[in-house]
Amino acid sequence: AEKIASDNALRVVNTDSTRVSNAAVLTGKAGIFTINEPGMVIAGRGVSFLVSDAPYTAGIGCRKGTNADEIINAIHKALISKGLTTTDVSIYATSTLKLHENGLIEAIRTIGGNLIYLDHTALCKEKTSSESAATRFGLPGVAEPAALAVSYRKELVMEKEIYGNVTIAIAR
Repeated sequence: AEKIASDNALRVVNTDSTRVSNAAVLTGKAGIFTINEPGMVIAGRGVSFLVSDAPYTAGIGCRKGTNADEIINAIHKALISKGLTTTDVSIYATSTLKLHENGLIEAIRTIGGNLIYLDHTALCKEKTSSESAATRFGLPGVAEPAALAVSYRKELVMEKEIYGNVTIAIAR
């Protein structure tokens, strides 16, 4: 996975998967798949996920039923505030609690991004400094821990900001 990533200006998001996935590919027990169109992949722990090598990640939280336009506007405002564009972001991440949020799915599809859902375990591993309403779900937050969990340097460049019904944090 690392060689493919390096050769194609990509990075492995879930590096803990590479031992299993590399062995499976080398022994012919697994293939390598490319998805060029917008789509959704549900993958197990042994699947390596490679994305563009853009340096930033964005964590997104939103209230139930938030529409795509509001989410897109929030993303653009957050990125502009840091002098960034959507091409600077390799991954948009959120909680599995948002699996059925059609507005979020549509927003990320519209801007051409990669959306990753993180489970409670992944989000709870990240330390955040902000208070969050997500504590009622047993989470330290959504936007900040999600951005950090999929980031390369584990460094927040923008603590969570609230834009109406949407919360965004940016990491690298």
